[in-house]
Amino acid sequence: TNSNPKILNNDVETLQNWCSNDIDFDLLFCPININKKHWSLITFDCVSQTVNNYDSLYSPSLKLVESTSKVLGRVFTKLKSVSSWKVNVAKDFPMQNKNSNDCGVFICCFAKSLAFNKAFDFSQSTMLSIRKNMQDDILNFCLD
Repeated sequence: TNSNPKILNNDVETLQNWCSNDIDFDLLFCPININKKHWSLITFDCVSQTVNNYDSLYSPSLKLVESTSKVLGRVFTKLKSVSSWKVNVAKDFPMQNKNSNDCGVFICCFAKSLAFNKAFDFSQSTMLSIRKNMQDDILNFCLD
């Protein structure tokens, strides 16, 4: 399998082959794996025309937001004007504080909360139970 990061390497042609450019969506989730070590989540909110970077370990990265926006703005018609959207760099969301191994679980929690319009009601202390719930969701093919 090819582990080449298509978005970070600006591979618009491959992304256009993978995705329908005229797909309709209000919220696009873009999980980014950085150097095969860390996960960060970029979201594109088409209703409020806002781009957000949720990163449980580091400060939001304008460079990551800009490069992702540039590439996906060329892939999806709906993101054509993303360069003029507001970028939210607030850090008003849960952060990791005990380890560097939970970033993937955190971005799944961010995405699930955003998708279901729920508050971020998780923290480092709830990661073990969230991992168990995620396992159950996968085994039962459902989200609760």
